Amino acid sequence: MKPLYCSDGGDVKVNSPPCHSPGAILPDLPQAAEDPDKNCGLSKDATAPETQAWLARHRFTQHVPTFTNFSGADLLRLSRDDIIQICGLADGIRLFNALHAKRIEPRLTVYVCPSGCTVYSVLYLHACRAAELLHKLRTLLPPTSKECDTVLVSGPNGAPVRLTDELVRHLPDNSTYRLERIEDDTLLLSPTGN
Repeated sequence: MKPLYCSDGGDVKVNSPPCHSPGAILPDLPQAAEDPDKNCGLSKDATAPETQAWLARHRFTQHVPTFTNFSGADLLRLSRDDIIQICGLADGIRLFNALHAKRIEPRLTVYVCPSGCTVYSVLYLHACRAAELLHKLRTLLPPTSKECDTVLVSGPNGAPVRLTDELVRHLPDNSTYRLERIEDDTLLLSPTGN
């Protein structure tokens, strides 16, 4: 950017425009992979107050008064051109895209059955990281149990293999595992033959 020159009483001063951080210029990124459902689109069954809350949550607060009496179905019925006419070009396109956004599909789906249970829980992994899987495995443990820091996966011939990002990326999609605690702070994921 060019510096701005101004003179006050014979003195020449150079005023540089303020430098903006990328966060101030770029839009917010979607929510963390731990809960991608927070980014879901507006439901057609949403009431007017739920629609107002959705608009505010998705940074359309300035348009909440405009859509005060709109239900989810009313807002979803509007065409792209209608929304652009109401909100202006930039916000109209952004609102239309937010309303019609598709849910992000998980990269990996894993089914886990904690020891002592017969029912499997499904874990959807979006980032395919060891930390993401560990976070989701902790939700399957009783709340009173000690935090687990280490996860081992039963490898070839039952060899315990430390869970890493690379190992998570290479887990087969739709695979099933049994989860057991082998030490106070260590979990073991063993593949089941199902």
